Amino acid sequence: MGPTPAPLEGVGDDDHDDHDDFEAWLISVHHEVGNHLAAIRFAAQLARDDPGSLRGSARALDRAAMQAGSLLALSRPLLLIDEPELEVMPVDTLFELVGRELVAQGLPTPQIDVETALPPIRVCTEALQPAITAVALRGAAGEAARLRAALDKGAVMIGLEVEAEADAPERERAVVLRLVERLMDRCEIPFAVRTRPSFSAEFWCRTATSPRAPRPA
Repeated sequence: MGPTPAPLEGVGDDDHDDHDDFEAWLISVHHEVGNHLAAIRFAAQLARDDPGSLRGSARALDRAAMQAGSLLALSRPLLLIDEPELEVMPVDTLFELVGRELVAQGLPTPQIDVETALPPIRVCTEALQPAITAVALRGAAGEAARLRAALDKGAVMIGLEVEAEADAPERERAVVLRLVERLMDRCEIPFAVRTRPSFSAEFWCRTATSPRAPRPA
């Protein structure tokens, strides 16, 4: 049905913290980082009397706040979702939600390619939407993301492709991908990612009439 997910680079076994408070600690850290970034951004706005020196810093702070916010949005379902609540929706609706969020984060409207007569999917939108968004933000280099969906051996394969940023922090990207992997595993959505030559990810979702989650071949 799809490729076996490749090992995620940058996060070793030592990064798998199995303590009960790990996820609570993670979201607390992200929340505090978001608060600090918001305060710094506010200070930068107040000091715009020197725009020549602050314009670049303000853009950098905007991007940092965007990344921190998407991390928090991705971490929240890991804490709150014990039994994923599945809902049936057209892929077009999911892509509309993802596209709206990417535009809100300052990225171009994504390019969308949905196979004709594609059946609705049954997924936990609360988990899948932030997962797709977080992956897109970690690969985006200012270009429009490409979202596609097609039927693949009884499942709906949702693909995401973006131009990879040359200077993107590999460690942060690896942490995000690990979080996505854990969240998708909880929601029984197989997930695979490639980082070369472009940055791409694939999610295999059950159709509305499928009794069980799909499994990559």
